[in-house]
Amino acid sequence: MVAMQAHMMRPKATHPSEMACLHAAIDAFPPRPVADFLISVFIKHATDTFFYLDQDQMLSDIDQFYMNTTSPLRSDLSFVCLAMASFALGSQWTPLERPEGVTVSLHRDNGDLGQVFYTHAKMLIPDLIDRPCLRSIQAPFLLGVYLMPASAIGSSYIYMGLALRKALAFDLHLNPEDQAVDGREREVRCRLWWSIYSLERCTTVKLSRPRSIDANVIKVPHPSPLPALDHLQRYNNIQFQMAYSRLIKILDRIAEQWYVALTLIEQYELIYFIQAALSTERRVRIRSPGL
Repeated sequence: MVAMQAHMMRPKATHPSEMACLHAAIDAFPPRPVADFLISVFIKHATDTFFYLDQDQMLSDIDQFYMNTTSPLRSDLSFVCLAMASFALGSQWTPLERPEGVTVSLHRDNGDLGQVFYTHAKMLIPDLIDRPCLRSIQAPFLLGVYLMPASAIGSSYIYMGLALRKALAFDLHLNPEDQAVDGREREVRCRLWWSIYSLERCTTVKLSRPRSIDANVIKVPHPSPLPALDHLQRYNNIQFQMAYSRLIKILDRIAEQWYVALTLIEQYELIYFIQAALSTERRVRIRSPGL
């Protein structure tokens, strides 16, 4: 079994169809200033109470991708898909920001760039399913978040489920102290798991669908501060991650014990008040950074 698993984990040769999708996605990468702008908007506005990715590592990878034409990232399906998903999600918040010296045109002929990035990322997802890396988990997670405000909750739910299944296959739900990883990667795995599980569980409650996994199988600890990681994040939201992961555990117990007794309206009211409380807390913290 060990030999079989080791063989399955080895990277396989890229199929010509995969290469075609990969090259098409790389050709669709925006110019470097636009990429930097979209990533900055993604980090500043799209990152709320969840951990999507290591921001410092992502910025370093983007720089390597553009500066080094022989970079292995240019043949990495998982990175290209994650970058496209990040560009797509960042594009949803561009009306809140405007690059210096750029005027906004009211007559755009290039359509929705976010949709373009999403389409390329979506084309890479089938080839990403059996890739054993964190990026292959983060990419469908970001695509699920991207689709939420686009009235595509069904597709969002599917991507969330894919991210959760990938996280389970990657053992993110288990205690990383039992695995040979350093402290930074251990905390990244913890934060990524709780972000995926929390948002997916909240979505299942909203949609009145059964839980995806039993909470009793989760052994990974809650997110915790790690200065070596937190100080490198452009937007440090570790306190929100900690609060939300614990809030979801409370919501999960409520859903299990009382959910069947609630009407549909009461279920949505419960979720609304919880999310409103989180949004209010975040606005207070943004206005008063010293809190």
